[in-house]
Amino acid sequence: MPNSKFSQKSLIVPLCLIAIGLFIGFTVFLFYNEHENGPLPRLTKITSFKLTDSRNQTFDTKELSGQVWVADLFFTTCASVCPVLSKNMASLYRSYNLDKKVRFVSISVNPDNDTPEVLAKYAQQYQADPDQWHFLTGSIETIQDISVNQLKIGNKEEPVFHSPYFVLIDAQGWIRGYYDGMTAEGTKKIFKDIARVLKEKH
Repeated sequence: MPNSKFSQKSLIVPLCLIAIGLFIGFTVFLFYNEHENGPLPRLTKITSFKLTDSRNQTFDTKELSGQVWVADLFFTTCASVCPVLSKNMASLYRSYNLDKKVRFVSISVNPDNDTPEVLAKYAQQYQADPDQWHFLTGSIETIQDISVNQLKIGNKEEPVFHSPYFVLIDAQGWIRGYYDGMTAEGTKKIFKDIARVLKEKH
């Protein structure tokens, strides 16, 4: 008959290893869970700029003070990136269209073609409320400055430049993240992060 004391001792080491493994696993879980639910970084601050909206009125980003907003670059005649980008932006817009603390800003990078009238017609395709989803145009110099020096996306070297990214900006004007607007994963991630920023206490 096996020695019971020996059998008990032989079980101590495996049980200790299991306990240590569970502890480490739980600690790692807590670390990543805290990181995932912690505050998003504040990357750079947007300063006020003015453009023209789809109603041919001056749009000043001071109107966005106290609002969480998502920005992207597009142009209405784009047949590749922009239709997917606008479709995913529309999905975000529909998810938050009852929350007036969230705005959406789509800036055309082809102002020669994208007049306010053209933008208004484009916005209608997505049933966009111009008070919540702003389609904007302006001089090419102003748009380049906004995209490159403020939003940190786009490229002055391209004749018609745009980007596949969504930019999340908080109520104080801080950029809080960049997201791949071409993918379901990127769209889902910014959807969650909008909610995280909205819950922040200032």
